Amino acid sequence: MNKKLSLLALSIISIAMISMAAAEVFVTNGYYTLFVDDDSDYGAFTVGTGTLHPYPTTNVLFGGEWADAGTSWFAMKFYSSGGNEYYLWDLYPYYQGAATDTNAINVSWELGEDFFNDEVPSDQGSDSQIPNPFIISRTFTIYGDTYETSYIEIETTFTNNSTSAISFGFLDMWDLMIADADDAIMRTIYPTLPWTGSFQGWYPPTFLALEVTDTKPPNNQFSIYIPFIGDIFTPTVPDEFIYGAWASVGMWGYVPFGGNDDSGVAFIYGATEEEQITLAPDESIQIYQYISTNAESFDIVVPSSNNVTPASFIPLYRVKLQQALEMWECILSQLPEDITEENVLLIDSVQTFMNGAITLTNPIYANGQLSKAIDQMTQIQEAFDIHCIED
Repeated sequence: MNKKLSLLALSIISIAMISMAAAEVFVTNGYYTLFVDDDSDYGAFTVGTGTLHPYPTTNVLFGGEWADAGTSWFAMKFYSSGGNEYYLWDLYPYYQGAATDTNAINVSWELGEDFFNDEVPSDQGSDSQIPNPFIISRTFTIYGDTYETSYIEIETTFTNNSTSAISFGFLDMWDLMIADADDAIMRTIYPTLPWTGSFQGWYPPTFLALEVTDTKPPNNQFSIYIPFIGDIFTPTVPDEFIYGAWASVGMWGYVPFGGNDDSGVAFIYGATEEEQITLAPDESIQIYQYISTNAESFDIVVPSSNNVTPASFIPLYRVKLQQALEMWECILSQLPEDITEENVLLIDSVQTFMNGAITLTNPIYANGQLSKAIDQMTQIQEAFDIHCIED
């Protein structure tokens, strides 16, 4: 797909609005508008600013201004099926359609026995029922009722309803575009590095957030923020995160090089066979991603210079670690003898996150592990009606 030709073709607003009515479903809170294609690009999405945004009715991802959701997609790699790769357009026979709520859009795909036998039917209807499906469900939600509190969450759930284990990887690509600028610059925040247009990857990302904008502040229009650590919510950290050329970054095996060109980002979970995600029968897993043009919505303090280092997070880490240790000691002292398997898994996950927080040398990433541990502790408290120290 040639985006430049697409941009030219959509330069007349009336044509874009007709396209939206025919193919896109959307929700808005006035500050952001989410579009999902429910026709030829089944399940592709984009984000635009709303009429109440400081920069109204323009792009956050490519096509957000024209309601053209076709250039941000995902891909799957099934390690349990010989490492076969499938892109969004390969999965259209299994697309189940879009459903909207007040502030959310849900789309799903059901991959059945015929899919895993490499028999993808060309006429599979959205109302067909395939035995023992592997379900991919995506929920795009806009949160907030002011600009300062508004952000977008993408929750992707994988459910294995088959009778055998399935191992896979998930690559999610977002086609960046700030207003009318398709060639962005970026920097990491905490640790904060200089602005650059160079493409690069992180394996995995260990910084607080990625900031992307059109030109170096203060002359930019606005920035896009993609967080990897949060106290209010917990983004799922990918095994690989790549800032690269849009034409290639959404493909498995892409190695970033060059830069200062049409850009996108890729979140890769289960990036290699060693990192593959494996679901047993009847098991599911969720992945959470977030995006906003306002750092305040993620409680991110945007640095005014590039001299902020991970060391500045050490005092916060020490305080948070003490809180987490006291909270965990309190919970363990009140746990009953009989514990369900589900709660055993929660307890194990707390131990894993606490071990990560103690052993990681980067205090920013260690803080993220502590946040995850405290979130799991909160769930344990609710399950057993325990009242210990709150974060």
